Amino acid sequence: MINEVEVYGRERTEDCHREHSGLIKGMPRGSSMPRTTGEDLYKDVRPVTMPAEMNSKRLVIGTLTCDILVTGCVGFGNGSPPVPAGGTTVVIEINDNDSSKWRIFLDNERADQAMKIAKKPVDKVTRDMSIWQLRQVRSKFHMLDTYDFCRFSGPLTARSLLRPCTIFTVANFGNINGARYAAAEMLNKIGKAVIRQGKEATVAREDVRRWLEECNLSGEWVAPFQMILSLFKKKDSIRIIGNADLNGQLEVIAELLSSKINDANKVIVAEIEKLIKS
Repeated sequence: MINEVEVYGRERTEDCHREHSGLIKGMPRGSSMPRTTGEDLYKDVRPVTMPAEMNSKRLVIGTLTCDILVTGCVGFGNGSPPVPAGGTTVVIEINDNDSSKWRIFLDNERADQAMKIAKKPVDKVTRDMSIWQLRQVRSKFHMLDTYDFCRFSGPLTARSLLRPCTIFTVANFGNINGARYAAAEMLNKIGKAVIRQGKEATVAREDVRRWLEECNLSGEWVAPFQMILSLFKKKDSIRIIGNADLNGQLEVIAELLSSKINDANKVIVAEIEKLIKS
């Protein structure tokens, strides 16, 4: 059962985090794009397991216009593997040959919400805090489409404690403090600023100075904060969107936070397992 997904566009002009295709070191890169030959169970829909970082795997539902990354799912039955949370999964493995054998069922409530968006000129059908609908990314924080609302949960895991966390939400978990909390709070605040102000969003010098102080000379965390502070020069605030120099340091900080996201997701997995067993 899939309980959370992230959506990525196909075109470079619409999504800077799109699934890349082409060659890597002369070898073809795998793609979730539906094939134009052979028989699919659903026209132009292709569920498939693809390789991910660190020899892990990710489950993707590919369509012609987007690819849908599964970020939360549950396996049922005897001997089911552990519940995954995040962009990698071991619950289901679908190879190319078996892709057309898998049936997909949609939740009625979520399908109705999707139809509302399709039929009316709206971009929201929920009052949910939008920060939870930003994707788990670690790059391109200076690009506006990084902040598109492209992540959503099913009814079973609608509570925030049951949703896999991202670089933008890890600050909400209680087992994070010091320099890590300063970094997580900064990315959370940057995400909210762009949601509210779009390309006019800024980050304030005083906030960065406070986050730097919270780092308390914590080794590798200090340098990127110092570099960000130096970008202000005599200004009280700097733009987020279009600021490649700021992005370079945010990417360093995001990479440093990766382990804390994994730790937070372990807590979420435990909560989901309790929910399923209750």
